[in-house]
Amino acid sequence: MKVPALIGVVYIGWDWAGTGVAWRGRIAPTAKALAASAATMVAVTYAVGIGWGWVGSLLIPGQVSSWMDPATGIGGLIGRIVRGVGLGDHSQGIVSAAHGIGLAAAGVVALWLVLRSDGGISSLRAIGLTMLAVVVLGPVIQPWYFAWGIVLLAPIAEGRARAGVIVLSAVMSYLGLPGGRQLLGYLGTHGALVVLEAVATLAAVGLLSFGPRLYEVAKLRRAEAALSVTDLAAHRDGL
Repeated sequence: MKVPALIGVVYIGWDWAGTGVAWRGRIAPTAKALAASAATMVAVTYAVGIGWGWVGSLLIPGQVSSWMDPATGIGGLIGRIVRGVGLGDHSQGIVSAAHGIGLAAAGVVALWLVLRSDGGISSLRAIGLTMLAVVVLGPVIQPWYFAWGIVLLAPIAEGRARAGVIVLSAVMSYLGLPGGRQLLGYLGTHGALVVLEAVATLAAVGLLSFGPRLYEVAKLRRAEAALSVTDLAAHRDGL
């Protein structure tokens, strides 16, 4: 996870003081946690002798134009509009500015979640959401980056949040599919009928695999709902 793992260190320090402590009382423990993490990193780096060249390499992902990244897409669109109206080609500068704004927005979201983590929202949920905010608002997105937040949110997600985690996990798994471009080209050259047959086959396999389980879950939920209505009616009769 590299640098984003420092988000977890911040929350360790933030929670160090316990519950009900004002934010001023949390600054010192957070600083201690960051200092301990930095000292550990320095000691391990010198112990294994790998040097500090990896620090400069952290900037390399930001030099990649990611089609999934909202900041890159918005910056590129504005750059094309500026060029289209005859104001010159400033796309690179505009994209860089969009990246900076996105990172600033991620920082604001992260700060808000940190301040809400003492009572308003659990620390685990706050860390997971912060990770996702850093990914979505960062300068580059790779499908596996979403795993940073998903693995933290999966154990605690409920209702719509759980559905969102499941959908995001499924979609991101296919966006980085090796050979995906060749697969799309194959489907395109063989016509709509082949695509339809492939979709129908996948749907049938999915239905046979998960259909019975989904039916049992739906049946259980209907029974729970009916039981709740019965209990409510009995309670009213008792009154």
